[in-house]
Amino acid sequence: MSLAPLTNSNLQRILILDANGSSRNLLSALLSGYFRRTELIFYAKTVEEAQNVIAVNAPSLIFIDMETIGSEGKNIINNINCEITDVVLTLEDKNSVVQALELSNTLYLTKPYRIENLVKVMDLLSSNQQLKNATAPHQSHNPEKLTLRSQEGITYLDLEDIRRLESDSNYTHFFLKNGERITIPRTMKEYEDLLPSSHFFRTHQSHIVNLNLVKKFLKEDGGYALMDDGTQVLVSRRKKSDFLCALTA
Repeated sequence: MSLAPLTNSNLQRILILDANGSSRNLLSALLSGYFRRTELIFYAKTVEEAQNVIAVNAPSLIFIDMETIGSEGKNIINNINCEITDVVLTLEDKNSVVQALELSNTLYLTKPYRIENLVKVMDLLSSNQQLKNATAPHQSHNPEKLTLRSQEGITYLDLEDIRRLESDSNYTHFFLKNGERITIPRTMKEYEDLLPSSHFFRTHQSHIVNLNLVKKFLKEDGGYALMDDGTQVLVSRRKKSDFLCALTA
């Protein structure tokens, strides 16, 4: 199989976390030889080393050997900001494949490394990046509207029609006054920055509500915002005071 070096990859900083030196070196050689935009490759033999590299160098792609991270794997991967950093798991046996599939939105690469498999993974990463760019949050020229971009198309929402937002990992669910739900593959934080604080409030890590559609504050179980449709949205204890002030502003 003859493969020309790829020239359109946007990847620049790559971290390889693998305790096996031969495995690290082979993957590094393949990346350097076939992906010209691989400007820097960092190495780590342990989870602690990898965490230090991530903190200092902010790699955009991390190859993580499942055997190296062991039982810590899921927690480590879940703590990586997938909006900034892509993760590819490297593994050797079928049991590791099963574990990898249990980690949502995570690609994997089997050993021994074959360049055609690496190319497939890098192509998928490139496609995912294009999707991220296409669905990036966008403030409409009209301050009363919000633009949502997805694979299906572009939706222009009147802010007053948004009842609430709910975070689901790297996805955001928009719940509208007409009962419709729209799901966008972006984090809720990105939309929080676009929504006017005079009308929207983040009551919890996973929830943003339209203040104009909050009917009352319920004190039970720590606190809930009762929405106009009867939905109860959790209010965190540290947000309670600011939330009550926002309701009466």
